[in-house]
Amino acid sequence: MITENQKEAICNTLGKQYSSKIIAHLEKKDIKPMRNKVFSPKIIQDIVNGRLEYATVEIEIVNLVNIVKKNNEKAARKLQTLL
Repeated sequence: MITENQKEAICNTLGKQYSSKIIAHLEKKDIKPMRNKVFSPKIIQDIVNGRLEYATVEIEIVNLVNIVKKNNEKAARKLQTLL
């Protein structure tokens, strides 16, 4: 289950409109909910807010946050070379 601190880290890294980014990542990884064919923004928000536990999705959210952080760090380093 995602804690309040983890939620804050997710929002800081992915932005306030994180649901669409997470859904796109899950679709790319071919991860689908058990009953539905696609994840809705509401389900993703419930998972990130800690109201719903879904271990597979939580792991993929962590993976996505790590990917975005690495990409942001690379971009910052490249930007530094311009200065």
